[in-house]
Amino acid sequence: MSTRQLVGVRFHRNDPLVLAACPRRLSLSLGDLVLVETGQGSVVGRVDLLEDQILFVPEGVPVLRIIAAGPASPEIAAARARDNAAALARVRDLCGENVPVRDAVWSLDRARLTLTFEGDPAPGLAELRDRLASAFTAEIRFEWPGGSEGPLAG
Repeated sequence: MSTRQLVGVRFHRNDPLVLAACPRRLSLSLGDLVLVETGQGSVVGRVDLLEDQILFVPEGVPVLRIIAAGPASPEIAAARARDNAAALARVRDLCGENVPVRDAVWSLDRARLTLTFEGDPAPGLAELRDRLASAFTAEIRFEWPGGSEGPLAG
C-alpha cells in the first residue's frame, strides 16, 4: 500500500479537477480545504474527489502536492488572508478612493467575493457589482454596517 493518497482538487468552483497527493496520515473528506503546491505558488482548494473515486490516472498527468489540510491549518488561514488582501487591493485599484471598501472575503470555493463598505454604500451598486464581477469572474456581494445587499435598484 502506498504511503500517499491521491485526491481530486478544485481551486475555483468551475475549474477542472487536478490531482494532488498527500500523506495517508491526513484523513481527507469531500469538501475539505487543502493547500496545494503549484507552479504559481501555494493555492487553497477543495477536495472534490476522493481516492476511491479515482478509477484511472493516465500516464503523464501531473500530480501536485498537498502541503496542509483543514480550515484550522495555520498555512491555509494565512493563504486565505493573503488571497483576501490581494482581492481588496485589486478592488481599490479598480474603484479608486471614491468607493470606501474596508474588507474583501472570498467564499471557500472562490465563486463569490463579499465586499464590506466602511459606511452606507453610494448609489450605483448594480453598476459597480457588474464591473467587479467581470474583473474577478465571480459573483460580487456587498455588506455595510447595519445592512447587507438585498435586491438592489440600479
